[in-house]
Amino acid sequence: MNGKISLTDCLAVGLTDYSKNIFGTVQLDVSGLIERINTICERYADIVSSDYAEFTLEEWCAICDSLNGVIIGSADTDVDVYDAIMDAEQDRELGRRWDVDAMALATRLTELSSAQFYSALEVVSRFWIHKKNGNWKSYTDLLEAAGAVILPFRPGAASLIPMSFGL
Repeated sequence: MNGKISLTDCLAVGLTDYSKNIFGTVQLDVSGLIERINTICERYADIVSSDYAEFTLEEWCAICDSLNGVIIGSADTDVDVYDAIMDAEQDRELGRRWDVDAMALATRLTELSSAQFYSALEVVSRFWIHKKNGNWKSYTDLLEAAGAVILPFRPGAASLIPMSFGL
C-alpha cells in the first residue's frame, strides 16, 4: 500500500448509510463521483429554492438566534427547531428581543413542508457562515446573502437594530 487514499474511498468512509443509498452501490471513479455529487447538490438547490420558507426580518433573526450553536447536519440529524425556539424564549426572552411571538413562530416552523424546512435550515447555516466571514452593515444584507426570503417590513422592527446588537 502506498499510504494514499482515493477521493472515492475517503467520501465512502464519511458517508452516512442514507447517503450511501443515494449514491448506490455502483463503484464510481473520481470524476463520476464528482458528477454525482454535483447532480445531487443541484437537485437540492432546486428543491430548496422552489419551495422556500418566508419570514419577516424579525422572525429570521429569531430563528438564527435560537439555532446559534445548534449543529445542523445530515438528514439523520433531527433538528428540533420548536424546542430550540422555546428554549431560547425561556433562557433569553427571544420573542421580546426580536419582537416576535416565539410560540407562534415555533409552531409555524413545524408546519413547513420538508422543502421549506430545509430551505430555512440552509439559510441559517449560510447566515452563520457569512457572519463569521464578513463585515455586514445590517441583518437584512446578511440574511439576503444567505438566501432568505424576507417578508415585508414591520415598523419598529429588527432592520433598525445595528449588527452589534444580538447575534
